[in-house]
Amino acid sequence: MFSRIVCDLVQSVIRDSLETVALKRLFVYSVVPVSTMNPSAKQDSVFYRTLLEEVQSVTDWTLESDRDRVDDQIHAATAERGQTGELFFRDSSTGALVTLSFPDYERGESASFLLDRPIDTTLGGSDGSFVDALSEAHRSIARNHRTPYIEPIADPSVLLRATVPAQYDDEVLRRTLRAIDKTAIEADELHESLFDVLDTYIES
Repeated sequence: MFSRIVCDLVQSVIRDSLETVALKRLFVYSVVPVSTMNPSAKQDSVFYRTLLEEVQSVTDWTLESDRDRVDDQIHAATAERGQTGELFFRDSSTGALVTLSFPDYERGESASFLLDRPIDTTLGGSDGSFVDALSEAHRSIARNHRTPYIEPIADPSVLLRATVPAQYDDEVLRRTLRAIDKTAIEADELHESLFDVLDTYIES
Protein backbone atom coordinates (compact mmCIF):
# COMPACT_ATOMS: atom_id res chain seq x y z
CA MET A 1 0.00 0.00 0.00
CA PHE A 2 2.77 2.41 0.96
CA SER A 3 4.68 1.70 -2.24
CA ARG A 4 1.61 2.38 -4.35
CA ILE A 5 1.13 5.71 -2.60
CA VAL A 6 4.77 6.58 -3.32
CA CYS A 7 4.40 5.70 -7.00
CA ASP A 8 1.16 7.67 -7.27
CA LEU A 9 2.88 10.63 -5.66
CA VAL A 10 5.77 10.45 -8.12
CA GLN A 11 3.35 10.33 -11.06
CA SER A 12 1.46 13.31 -9.64
CA VAL A 13 4.69 15.32 -9.35
CA ILE A 14 5.53 14.48 -12.95
CA ARG A 15 2.13 15.69 -14.16
CA ASP A 16 2.38 18.87 -12.10
CA SER A 17 5.87 19.57 -13.42
CA LEU A 18 4.75 19.18 -17.03
CA GLU A 19 1.87 21.58 -16.39
CA THR A 20 4.28 24.08 -14.88
CA VAL A 21 6.48 23.91 -17.99
CA ALA A 22 3.45 24.52 -20.20
CA LEU A 23 2.21 27.42 -18.10
CA LYS A 24 5.63 29.09 -18.08
CA ARG A 25 5.63 29.01 -21.88
CA LEU A 26 1.95 29.88 -22.23
CA PHE A 27 2.28 33.46 -23.44
CA VAL A 28 5.77 33.30 -24.92
CA TYR A 29 6.22 33.50 -28.67
CA SER A 30 9.42 32.09 -30.11
CA VAL A 31 11.08 34.68 -32.32
CA VAL A 32 13.32 33.19 -35.00
CA PRO A 33 16.40 35.11 -36.21
CA VAL A 34 15.82 36.32 -39.75
CA SER A 35 19.02 34.60 -40.92
CA THR A 36 17.66 31.15 -40.00
CA MET A 37 14.13 31.61 -41.36
CA ASN A 38 12.79 29.57 -44.24
CA PRO A 39 9.93 31.74 -45.58
CA SER A 40 8.27 28.77 -47.30
CA ALA A 41 7.60 27.19 -43.90
CA LYS A 42 4.98 29.77 -42.94
CA GLN A 43 1.37 29.10 -43.96
CA ASP A 44 -1.85 31.06 -43.66
CA SER A 45 -4.37 30.86 -40.84
CA VAL A 46 -6.59 28.43 -42.77
CA PHE A 47 -3.74 25.91 -42.90
CA TYR A 48 -3.17 26.03 -39.13
CA ARG A 49 -6.86 25.93 -38.23
CA THR A 50 -7.33 22.94 -40.54
CA LEU A 51 -4.35 21.22 -38.89
CA LEU A 52 -5.81 21.90 -35.46
CA GLU A 53 -9.16 20.45 -36.53
CA GLU A 54 -7.38 17.34 -37.81
CA VAL A 55 -5.63 16.86 -34.47
CA GLN A 56 -8.89 17.17 -32.57
CA SER A 57 -10.73 14.77 -34.88
CA VAL A 58 -8.08 12.02 -34.80
CA THR A 59 -6.95 12.16 -31.16
CA ASP A 60 -8.48 12.48 -27.71
CA TRP A 61 -5.91 15.05 -26.64
CA THR A 62 -7.17 17.96 -24.59
CA LEU A 63 -6.22 21.37 -25.94
CA GLU A 64 -4.90 23.32 -22.96
CA SER A 65 -5.72 26.69 -24.48
CA ASP A 66 -8.88 28.74 -24.80
CA ARG A 67 -10.13 30.20 -28.07
CA ASP A 68 -8.45 33.56 -27.44
CA ARG A 69 -5.05 31.91 -27.03
CA VAL A 70 -5.54 29.83 -30.16
CA ASP A 71 -6.40 32.98 -32.11
CA ASP A 72 -3.40 34.83 -30.63
CA GLN A 73 -0.97 32.04 -31.50
CA ILE A 74 -2.23 31.67 -35.06
CA HIS A 75 -2.06 35.43 -35.52
CA ALA A 76 1.51 35.45 -34.21
CA ALA A 77 2.55 32.60 -36.52
CA THR A 78 1.08 34.27 -39.61
CA ALA A 79 2.33 37.78 -38.86
CA GLU A 80 5.33 39.31 -40.60
CA ARG A 81 7.58 39.15 -37.55
CA GLY A 82 9.10 35.68 -37.77
CA GLN A 83 7.25 34.42 -34.73
CA THR A 84 6.33 30.83 -33.94
CA GLY A 85 3.03 29.94 -32.33
CA GLU A 86 2.72 27.19 -29.71
CA LEU A 87 -0.26 25.20 -28.49
CA PHE A 88 -0.25 22.49 -25.83
CA PHE A 89 -2.24 19.27 -25.73
CA ARG A 90 -2.61 16.80 -22.87
CA ASP A 91 -3.11 13.08 -23.37
CA SER A 92 -5.40 12.28 -20.45
CA SER A 93 -4.71 8.52 -20.54
CA THR A 94 -0.93 8.87 -20.07
CA GLY A 95 -0.40 12.44 -18.88
CA ALA A 96 1.89 13.06 -21.88
CA LEU A 97 2.31 16.61 -23.14
CA VAL A 98 2.22 17.28 -26.88
CA THR A 99 3.50 20.66 -28.04
CA LEU A 100 2.48 21.92 -31.45
CA SER A 101 4.83 24.60 -32.81
CA PHE A 102 4.09 26.41 -36.05
CA PRO A 103 5.82 27.08 -38.29
CA ASP A 104 9.05 25.16 -37.68
CA TYR A 105 11.46 27.59 -39.32
CA GLU A 106 14.54 25.69 -38.18
CA ARG A 107 13.55 22.61 -40.20
CA GLY A 108 11.72 24.44 -42.94
CA GLU A 109 8.44 22.71 -42.10
CA SER A 110 5.00 24.21 -41.57
CA ALA A 111 4.55 22.73 -38.10
CA SER A 112 6.03 20.23 -35.69
CA PHE A 113 4.85 18.18 -32.72
CA LEU A 114 6.96 17.22 -29.71
CA LEU A 115 5.87 14.33 -27.50
CA ASP A 116 7.01 14.74 -23.90
CA ARG A 117 6.48 11.89 -21.42
CA PRO A 118 9.22 11.75 -18.77
CA ILE A 119 9.38 9.10 -16.09
CA ASP A 120 10.91 11.78 -13.85
CA THR A 121 11.23 15.45 -14.83
CA THR A 122 14.42 15.79 -12.78
CA LEU A 123 16.28 13.56 -15.25
CA GLY A 124 16.34 16.25 -17.91
CA GLY A 125 19.95 17.24 -18.61
CA SER A 126 21.28 14.31 -16.59
CA ASP A 127 23.54 11.59 -17.89
CA GLY A 128 24.62 8.14 -16.79
CA SER A 129 23.91 4.55 -17.70
CA PHE A 130 20.28 4.58 -16.55
CA VAL A 131 19.43 7.80 -18.37
CA ASP A 132 21.22 6.55 -21.50
CA ALA A 133 19.32 3.23 -21.43
CA LEU A 134 15.99 4.98 -20.81
CA SER A 135 16.65 7.43 -23.65
CA GLU A 136 17.47 4.61 -26.05
CA ALA A 137 14.32 2.75 -24.96
CA HIS A 138 12.28 5.86 -25.70
CA ARG A 139 13.82 6.15 -29.15
CA SER A 140 13.20 2.47 -29.82
CA ILE A 141 9.52 2.85 -28.91
CA ALA A 142 9.13 5.83 -31.23
CA ARG A 143 11.00 3.98 -33.98
CA ASN A 144 8.52 1.11 -33.75
CA HIS A 145 5.72 3.55 -34.59
CA ARG A 146 7.63 5.60 -37.14
CA THR A 147 5.95 7.31 -40.09
CA PRO A 148 7.51 9.51 -42.79
CA TYR A 149 6.85 12.53 -40.55
CA ILE A 150 8.24 11.12 -37.29
CA GLU A 151 11.79 11.52 -36.01
CA PRO A 152 12.50 9.29 -32.96
CA ILE A 153 14.55 11.00 -30.25
CA ALA A 154 16.85 9.47 -27.64
CA ASP A 155 16.00 11.54 -24.58
CA PRO A 156 14.74 10.81 -21.03
CA SER A 157 11.75 13.08 -21.61
CA VAL A 158 11.06 13.82 -25.29
CA LEU A 159 10.29 10.70 -27.34
CA LEU A 160 9.79 12.07 -30.83
CA ARG A 161 9.37 15.02 -33.11
CA ALA A 162 6.83 14.90 -35.92
CA THR A 163 7.08 17.54 -38.64
CA VAL A 164 4.25 18.58 -40.95
CA PRO A 165 5.23 19.71 -44.46
CA ALA A 166 3.31 22.36 -46.36
CA GLN A 167 1.93 19.77 -48.79
CA TYR A 168 1.20 17.09 -46.23
CA ASP A 169 -0.57 13.85 -47.04
CA ASP A 170 -3.83 13.59 -45.09
CA GLU A 171 -3.50 9.85 -44.46
CA VAL A 172 0.15 10.09 -43.40
CA LEU A 173 -0.76 12.90 -41.01
CA ARG A 174 -3.53 10.81 -39.46
CA ARG A 175 -1.17 7.83 -39.16
CA THR A 176 1.36 10.12 -37.52
CA LEU A 177 -1.10 11.43 -34.95
CA ARG A 178 -2.19 7.88 -34.09
CA ALA A 179 1.48 6.86 -33.88
CA ILE A 180 2.16 9.66 -31.38
CA ASP A 181 -0.71 8.28 -29.28
CA LYS A 182 0.67 4.73 -29.43
CA THR A 183 4.17 5.91 -28.55
CA ALA A 184 2.88 7.75 -25.47
CA ILE A 185 0.95 4.67 -24.34
CA GLU A 186 3.91 2.31 -24.81
CA ALA A 187 6.27 4.70 -23.03
CA ASP A 188 3.79 4.96 -20.16
CA GLU A 189 3.67 1.15 -19.95
CA LEU A 190 7.48 1.05 -19.85
CA HIS A 191 7.54 3.55 -16.99
CA GLU A 192 4.86 1.63 -15.08
CA SER A 193 6.85 -1.61 -15.46
CA LEU A 194 9.93 0.09 -14.01
CA PHE A 195 7.89 1.28 -11.03
CA ASP A 196 6.52 -2.26 -10.64
CA VAL A 197 10.07 -3.58 -10.32
CA LEU A 198 10.78 -0.99 -7.63
CA ASP A 199 7.55 -2.03 -5.90
CA THR A 200 8.80 -5.58 -5.46
CA TYR A 201 11.80 -4.33 -3.51
CA ILE A 202 9.85 -1.76 -1.51
CA GLU A 203 7.35 -4.42 -0.48
CA SER A 204 9.95 -7.06 0.41
